[in-house]
Amino acid sequence: MNDLSQTAEDTKNAEGAESKYLKAKIFFQTGKFEDCEKEIMDFISKNTPHQYWLAQSFILLSDIYLKKNDLFQARHTLKSIVDNYANKEDGIIETSLQKIRQIEEMEKESILDNKESIDSVNNQ
Repeated sequence: MNDLSQTAEDTKNAEGAESKYLKAKIFFQTGKFEDCEKEIMDFISKNTPHQYWLAQSFILLSDIYLKKNDLFQARHTLKSIVDNYANKEDGIIETSLQKIRQIEEMEKESILDNKESIDSVNNQ
């Protein structure tokens, strides 16, 4: 983590941008969601020219929103990638679209669960 932190200080170069993303990902994988979100927000503020790593960080941010059960924010974070990311060939768009479809399924399940709960209450 120390090496990543040192390399991540300069997100103007590719190694620094990748290190910033990897540092955030480690926080996410270890359940440190608040630290992960702070790391991503710091990355966003640094105005890196390396859009791939920034987009990966936004995808990770959508995962944080999912952990918080904020489907709306997760979907719109991913939609912003789909709408604004220029490279259509590196897998970022496809990953974002795939995650949006998963969120839509979660929303449908939530609606069905809520409907069943309401029906259950109405039938009592």
